[in-house]
Amino acid sequence: MESLEAAQSYAQAQIETELVEVLIYNFEGEFVELYRPNPVHSQLNKNPQALNMLPNPQKLFVIDGIGAIASAFFLGVVLVQLQHLIGMPRNTLYFLAILPILFVLYDAYAYQQVKKAYNWPYLKVIAFVNLSYCFVSVAMLFLHYDALTTLGWLYFIGEILIILVLVVIELKVDAKWRE
Repeated sequence: MESLEAAQSYAQAQIETELVEVLIYNFEGEFVELYRPNPVHSQLNKNPQALNMLPNPQKLFVIDGIGAIASAFFLGVVLVQLQHLIGMPRNTLYFLAILPILFVLYDAYAYQQVKKAYNWPYLKVIAFVNLSYCFVSVAMLFLHYDALTTLGWLYFIGEILIILVLVVIELKVDAKWRE
């Protein structure tokens, strides 16, 4: 058993320093374990500065939270006052403003959890929620199609495009940090 642990330690050291696969066999010649290098870790071993170039999930939760606060403020305060200029009914604006407030709560929770360890798909969840918010916004746009002004269309399409860019970034960062 000790020799297996020694072999595992050796294998781990090899894959951390080089791009090699290590096969471990027991004394009877039976295959026991395969160690493969993690491509992200291998790149980091060759270039330690690469770690600084990887996006940080915590920063994305902060960005997402700030964006959600901005959306809630614009939808629930600013656009309600300018409702006559955008055409979206006030009750719809209030409804759309409540959703980002819930997102801020999740962002704050996920931010704290990611500080401990990144072992749950927090970014995938917020990406899915953001995408769902886009679908709800599009549904509201078509539901109130006749009432919306050009300025209203521009605001909501702009918000949706910004959120979609954030969703793509969140999914890419999640994939990189889970490797």
